[in-house]
Amino acid sequence: MLLIIAVMAVAMLEIIDSTIVNVVLPNMMSALGADQSQVIWVITSYMVASAIVIPLTGYLHQRLGERRLIIGNIIGFILTSSLCGLAPNITTMVIFRFLQGFFGASLIPLSQIILRNAFPKEQLGKAMSIWGAGVMAAPVLGPTLGGYIAEYLNWRWIFYINIPVCLMALALIIATLKPISPKKMKIDLWGVAFLILGTSSLQVVLDDGSSKGWFDSSFIVICTLFSVVGIAGFIYRSLTRQNSAVNIRIFANRNFALATLIMGIFCGTFFGIMTAQPIMQQSIYNYTTMITGLVQAPRGLACSISMILLSVLPLYRVNLKVIMISGLLLCAGSSWYFSNLTADATTMNFILPSIVAGFGMGLLIGPLTGVSLSTIEEKNIGDASGLFSYGRTAGISFGISVATAFLTHFYQVFWQQLAAHISDGNANFQLWLQKWNLPLTDPNTLNILQNAILKHSHLLAYVNLYYLGAIIFILLIPLVFFFTIPKMS
Repeated sequence: MLLIIAVMAVAMLEIIDSTIVNVVLPNMMSALGADQSQVIWVITSYMVASAIVIPLTGYLHQRLGERRLIIGNIIGFILTSSLCGLAPNITTMVIFRFLQGFFGASLIPLSQIILRNAFPKEQLGKAMSIWGAGVMAAPVLGPTLGGYIAEYLNWRWIFYINIPVCLMALALIIATLKPISPKKMKIDLWGVAFLILGTSSLQVVLDDGSSKGWFDSSFIVICTLFSVVGIAGFIYRSLTRQNSAVNIRIFANRNFALATLIMGIFCGTFFGIMTAQPIMQQSIYNYTTMITGLVQAPRGLACSISMILLSVLPLYRVNLKVIMISGLLLCAGSSWYFSNLTADATTMNFILPSIVAGFGMGLLIGPLTGVSLSTIEEKNIGDASGLFSYGRTAGISFGISVATAFLTHFYQVFWQQLAAHISDGNANFQLWLQKWNLPLTDPNTLNILQNAILKHSHLLAYVNLYYLGAIIFILLIPLVFFFTIPKMS
């Protein structure tokens, strides 16, 4: 039991740290001297490092042994968390966050491997569901925790709180986890180099493409070429080398390939929207950091409840496809509701659909995680766990970047459309001026008008992002029918 607590604690911390910064991004912008396009790298640098390291978890697990690997990762996570809290500017923060993601990346797949080895098969399902309840609640509880810390302490404490929890987990793991003999293995270093080149270049394209005019920029064109070469080189080396960095042949397993694809797209969409929501609440609805965090909490609680319910259900009597489809439908319904928000939306207009989305996420993620490994051979479990986690992490990383790019595009489009209606010949415009008793010759009127257009342009951008999310969730449903669900007794 102590081992479960330890591995679950560090896994939750790793995920919490990927989202806890969401609600304090405005605080970071002012403290570190960064704009919105720069500060988003605080999130994506962490995710890029995770996306690079996670596929290598299977190799690292066998080469170093699970005990040595997890102890090294926890110590590195403690040190880099301290450095993040001390970062004086945006450049050092991005570097330290990358290192933090580097050391934290293996904690999730490694915790899955440890639990799988610690429990007999008949108890593994419930153990993984309990583990999943914590792990999947972590990213949606992160903003709530971040809001409290920023309100009552300082935003830098979102990094310092990792230290005591990691020290506790480190002591438990040293006391309870038995060492295993590592295996001497060679690795295709060229394959690793191609993986780093392809993943990091693609992230740069997604993060900076919008601000640099996409392919009008020679820098973005070069990064795109690097990403294509890197990804193609990585796939080629993985398929033609016996000592490949990652065993991507596992994707020949239909259940695993489908589950990883659905997980990546779902998490990219879900967390792309979730990352944007705190900024929306603070900029449009004037929420404080603490209120923003509190509004996020019900989503995480609902996710935990649904996953705990799944852990006590007799799953052999339930159609897992129906459960997963129900989860996608609930998430789609929640996103569609958000797409109809208006400027006078209340707090309950955010909380209720967030509960629905959280419950739906739990219904999908629990069975999806189980199905992903259900037909994988025992010898490939380590590689499969790493690749499945990679799908989640890469999906979140790319999803946040794509969501940010779409918001920028939508905002520019709606700004131009709304500004085009500002003319003396527009009767509705004249009525608006009369309603608020605003003479057009008054300079204050122009400021009020500009702020109104700015606010509504942002609101329309956000609600269209939600609408796009609802469509994506619906489009994922047909893929569920292609799963082969193994019989359970």
